[in-house]
Amino acid sequence: MAGRTRILYILIAFVASVLLWIYVVGVENPQKEDVISGVPVTFIGADEIYEDYDLMMTSEKHATVDLTVMGSIRDIAELNTHKESITVEADISRYNSAGTKQVSYTVTIPDEDVTLLDQSPYYLNVTLENVITTAVEVRLRNDGSVSEGFITKTPVIEPASILVTGPRELVSSIGYAEAVWTRQNVDSTITADVAYSLYTDDGGLVESEELNVNYETVSVTMPVQKMKTLPLSIRIVGGAGAVETDAKWTIEPAEIEVAGEPSIVDALNSVDVGSIDLADVLGTAEFTFPISLPNGVESLSGEEECSVSVTLEGLSVKSVVCDNIVAINQPEGLAVKVITNERSITLRGKAEDLDGIEPINLRVVADLRGTGITESGRYTVDADVYVDGFPDVGVLGEYNVSVELVPEDEAGE
Repeated sequence: MAGRTRILYILIAFVASVLLWIYVVGVENPQKEDVISGVPVTFIGADEIYEDYDLMMTSEKHATVDLTVMGSIRDIAELNTHKESITVEADISRYNSAGTKQVSYTVTIPDEDVTLLDQSPYYLNVTLENVITTAVEVRLRNDGSVSEGFITKTPVIEPASILVTGPRELVSSIGYAEAVWTRQNVDSTITADVAYSLYTDDGGLVESEELNVNYETVSVTMPVQKMKTLPLSIRIVGGAGAVETDAKWTIEPAEIEVAGEPSIVDALNSVDVGSIDLADVLGTAEFTFPISLPNGVESLSGEEECSVSVTLEGLSVKSVVCDNIVAINQPEGLAVKVITNERSITLRGKAEDLDGIEPINLRVVADLRGTGITESGRYTVDADVYVDGFPDVGVLGEYNVSVELVPEDEAGE
């Protein structure tokens, strides 16, 4: 029984104290002195000193002050709950040089029943620094990868440099900006916006909210090319009694490694370096050709030319003296006389065909049409050699004959 009575007394005492507190605060509302701490400071004039004097505030940007006030318990409690209603302003617009400044500030309390007794600190030590703008090179670190059979070429970064603005000492410490490419298993050229970070020359990261840049990202184009090994090929043109099956040839190098746009490279099966006329080959001949690739394709192995060796097999050569020499299509009003009596003609073909050829099978014909000859006189003109009855035998070399042209009315004299 005594225990219950004790508990009852305690409850009565508690209720009484609460009622008394409510009375004191709500009815009497006594005055008290208190400290409102952590009130944020608003700085004004930062834009003006930046535009007029190239100055920037580099300290105390998030400064707060403690205010000692006098007021009712209720009013002070309300201010503590809503500190943002208190206006604390520091004006830095009057400063025009770098350095640490003692800046005063004003306090405005919205509740007229609350009195400001003291403020701490009394002044704000604000640092102002000169502002500069400098161009910083953008570099790319490639941490990406391409699919098998592809390679990357030199990337294109736009812009190649960025403008960084901030305190002189901080900006001067920046050596370069680095963007990081991370795309994986790429098989085509890609352009993407990539973020970057600022670094000192020795690789230290530079981070500060006091720095401003003109671009938040840079555009990176990563050229991706497909690789392929292509054989070199040559076109063989028959001539002078030799056909492609009579020739054997080698090309050095036999193949090259190329890279280029996938659509172009996929369409290539070989690289044609040119043609060889077998009329220019006697036995074995060596030729050099430039290696020309389509636009958008380049040689990875670096060769710019190739050597071609051609050998003719199974053919023989024979010289036959021909005295059947004629000139045709002489100019109007002129008569022609062939001065050359005979020519030694070099023939090429199968041995069995050459054995059957006699001088009677050969004709040397000088066609005067198109030579530009219009007057009488002696001339040396090109001539064609015909091998009658032996279509597989060809003529090696070039030939000419001497002719004399005279007026027709003097031809019989």
